[in-house]
Amino acid sequence: MEMTKIWQYGEPDEYELEDLTQEKILKVENELAVNLPITYLELLKKKNGGRLYTPMLLDNVFQTDELIGDTEEVQIEYFLGVSDKNCEGILQSKFLIQEWELPNKIVLFSGDGHWWLAFDYRNHNGSNPPIVYLDSDYAMDEIVANSFDELIKKLKPKPTEFYELTIPEIDYSPASIESTFKKGKDIYTITSGFRILSQQGYEINWLVEKLILIAHHSDFLSVFSCEYYLLERLKTVKKSELNIGLMNQLLEKLLTYPSKKNYDINEIVIREARKIQKLFLENLID
Repeated sequence: MEMTKIWQYGEPDEYELEDLTQEKILKVENELAVNLPITYLELLKKKNGGRLYTPMLLDNVFQTDELIGDTEEVQIEYFLGVSDKNCEGILQSKFLIQEWELPNKIVLFSGDGHWWLAFDYRNHNGSNPPIVYLDSDYAMDEIVANSFDELIKKLKPKPTEFYELTIPEIDYSPASIESTFKKGKDIYTITSGFRILSQQGYEINWLVEKLILIAHHSDFLSVFSCEYYLLERLKTVKKSELNIGLMNQLLEKLLTYPSKKNYDINEIVIREARKIQKLFLENLID
């Protein structure tokens, strides 16, 4: 797979971090006591972590049946980026290694809890460590690539599967969406309606008002998605179109998104809120 085609763009991405800087690299490398692969860092300069443009498969990772030689593939959907915050990106390795009782001297960059891909520094002191696959269900600890470059070359896009789906007709008119927002129960319809209306260039202050209504909703990914679509809409509006009071009210709520059991969840919403705040302030200056 080509490096230039790895990232997903144009969609909400809870794994994408703020732009990579040399200061962040130095802090993270110092804190983890490692030298990160150059290819990995070059990839993060394009996008600092995030979802891959399509799920990628890593074939023949391990055997599921020793007698007949069946092998299993791993589906990889994202790579973690580099942040100077302990609750973001690969710095989470310190917490996750303790949480999942994983070996030391590894740096996790993808996984779902039951399995992980990591840079393996246990027997490597340089900046080009092998890639290890760890699986708690199968008690596995296996090298799957000699380097990050080799891992990328091994990845294959997951074949597209087609299903016949019966999709219910949903009324995405502003009046219908407003009613759904007030009820606050059907978060899927709320998020879909917000996306459609924001992409259609609907009135910005109406969108801000509606996001205020769900700004502390427990479904953090839906709040994050609406933030993303509002941010894209804000890029097209003029200062004179914005209700400053509403924007300040929205930012106050988003920047105080309640902390959940998983301490990094609220940071995903807050990080996107900071992007909105930055664009809003730039709009006021212009």
